[in-house]
Amino acid sequence: MDLKVGLVLLVLGVPFALLTNLLSPDDSQGAAGPQGGGAKPSAVAPLSPAPSASSGGGAYATTRPPEPPPVETAAPATAAPRDRTPDPLTSDKRTEPAARPRLQYLSALEPIGGLGNWKRTGSVDMGGRTYGNSIVFASSQSPSKRMTLTYNVPVGMQHFKVAAGLDDRSPDGNAVFFQIDRDGTPVDSGFTLRVGEERSIDLPVAGARRLTIEAEVTLRPFETTNAPLRTVWGDARFTVD
Repeated sequence: MDLKVGLVLLVLGVPFALLTNLLSPDDSQGAAGPQGGGAKPSAVAPLSPAPSASSGGGAYATTRPPEPPPVETAAPATAAPRDRTPDPLTSDKRTEPAARPRLQYLSALEPIGGLGNWKRTGSVDMGGRTYGNSIVFASSQSPSKRMTLTYNVPVGMQHFKVAAGLDDRSPDGNAVFFQIDRDGTPVDSGFTLRVGEERSIDLPVAGARRLTIEAEVTLRPFETTNAPLRTVWGDARFTVD
């Protein structure tokens, strides 16, 4: 077979090994060898043709590597539930109500009526004692108008306690009338005190809504007009017992 035929076969897709056999000398020419044996074996063993990429022949199809097995994806781990803080609105634990105070000073309460411009609060000396939470009426008139202050009685309070009198700096010769009203009604006829005199009061207020303390200067000598005159409600307070 000549070279042109071999090239044509190669273009048509004939395997190279088969083409080599076709181009080698005819077996009949070398049938009788020196030892008189059989046909001369081919130098190249024929190869099996690879399957064509298409039914029409042509170039060899490339062998595709096996596809890897599908990778199984693990399911996302579910986080363990955390302990939730109990809702204070739905919690079974009940909050104990705050204990009510057993004592409230008038000096810490806001009056709901009266002439507050005559009032001050704080510590005052009376009868040689110091009362640290007092209500004080200061008057510059002679005689003065009646000075009053009204307070709401705190819930749960049973008593009103006070030491009434004039402070130790007030001039001698002055006199002050004291009175206490409970829900608009005087608890008694009142009383008058001078400098150096004092009266302790323990008034039941259970069931009462309002309490009014009143003071009025009834005697003030002319020579003492410019001297300070202070009516004292010493440590005036509401108490439970």
